[in-house]
Amino acid sequence: MTWQVRVVHSTGYRYPSKVSQSFNEVRLTPRADRRQVVLFSRIETTPASRLYRYTDYWGTSVTSFDLHAPHAELKVVASSVVDTADEVPAAHDATWRDLVDGAVLDRYAECLEPTGYTPRDRELTAMSRQLRRGHDPADAVLAAATWVHEQLTYQPGSTGVHSSASDSWHAKEGVCQDYAHVTLVLLRAMGIPADQKEPSRLLSVKAPVDGSVIDLQVAPGAFLNDNTTAIMTIANLDTIWVTANVPEKDVAFVFTGQAVNVTFRSYPDKIFEGKVLFVSDVIEPDTRRNKVRIAFENPDKLMKPNMFANTTFVAPPVSRVTVPTSALLMTNDKTSVFVEVAEWAFERRDVEVAYQEGPTAAVKAGLKAGERIVVKGAVRLND
Repeated sequence: MTWQVRVVHSTGYRYPSKVSQSFNEVRLTPRADRRQVVLFSRIETTPASRLYRYTDYWGTSVTSFDLHAPHAELKVVASSVVDTADEVPAAHDATWRDLVDGAVLDRYAECLEPTGYTPRDRELTAMSRQLRRGHDPADAVLAAATWVHEQLTYQPGSTGVHSSASDSWHAKEGVCQDYAHVTLVLLRAMGIPADQKEPSRLLSVKAPVDGSVIDLQVAPGAFLNDNTTAIMTIANLDTIWVTANVPEKDVAFVFTGQAVNVTFRSYPDKIFEGKVLFVSDVIEPDTRRNKVRIAFENPDKLMKPNMFANTTFVAPPVSRVTVPTSALLMTNDKTSVFVEVAEWAFERRDVEVAYQEGPTAAVKAGLKAGERIVVKGAVRLND
């Protein structure tokens, strides 16, 4: 049977006089494990403070905060919504022989040794032998937990944060941590590695494509509460796109499939060869540039995202009539040149210029290859 439970925990502190600084840690976030899922969790303080979260050694989510303004009271309210799952059946695979294997003892040595909170206790050790008799390890765990629940009385305030399992056992009362401590003493006395720290569950997320992590928004111990937030970005860098900003006047010379040579500052002596994959249908209004996407194979991962590059578009050879720009005469909206029609005889002829590059202009119409023109001082022929 599953439940969806809303848990609200409120803690208040009142000081005899105003304090100016307060440093705090609270553990009020429910665990997320195979038995329950935390759908929502929030901790609020009054006065308000900035909260930081991390996961401690025991796998518990810890919220820390500090206040640096005078205050006489502090209130902490934790709200959570938890979805519980069906009870997980006990695993009966392990045997008592398995638990005394050298590899197991070495790996779980920390979970077998006594501590200040879970010391060796003669009475509890004797009881552990009785509880173990006739049970496999899984059933022995259940028997120990059931026996502790029957023997102790839940009594808030009967023990403190420094009370040990022996203290609560001889008093026959305690709170949640005391029940856990007494149970741990019993299990460790049986030779069953036990701790309050639950083994971490690794969540495997398989990427839909091979690639490299190019953006990471998570770190060890981070608390993830928003399932819509991307924690990392993976990109396949075997093929790289280079975006070139082509001036508006040169758009006519760029086309899909055109060969392009690209150089990078990181590799000044190396030329990368690619092809135009896409030519945008829109001119950028601010820059008057046309975005052109060029695809390159990148097997060695030399080209990296956000690098700057210089592009050279390899255009097919085009035959054009070119003239020096000094031969062009500008009159109103027309461009013309003086063409020799006979020896020392010239006529003015309008021409259409395709483009200018440095001291040279390409003539689109109005002039034929081989015709002689006046290249300097033609303005004097206007007289």
